[in-house]
Amino acid sequence: MYMVLAAQFESFIHPITILLTLPLAIPFGIVSLLVTFQTVNIFSGLGLLLLFGVVKKNAILQIDHTNGLRKQGMERHDAIIQANRDRLRPILMTNDCAGRRDDAAHAFPADRVRAQTDRLACWW
Repeated sequence: MYMVLAAQFESFIHPITILLTLPLAIPFGIVSLLVTFQTVNIFSGLGLLLLFGVVKKNAILQIDHTNGLRKQGMERHDAIIQANRDRLRPILMTNDCAGRRDDAAHAFPADRVRAQTDRLACWW
């Protein structure tokens, strides 16, 4: 994976930055399971794998956006801050969408159909 990312970014440093985000996802995923009193089972394991994918995708997009801002002439620190501001809204929207779907699925049995509809609406 490192070589693919190195070829994509034409850099040896950016892939290391991207791959360093993955170990940070593990403790936060486990803590979120503990806080919500969920059990560790096959579905939570698949959820952690999905979390890895989302975290890696977000890191790639942030670094790519930061590099684009740097090419436009921004200073390094300002480009990092601006790229993080630009990426914060999509991250919060994704989390809000997933949170509403999960809350609706556990509220009432009649709301499970609505939760499935929300799930489709959030992913499309």
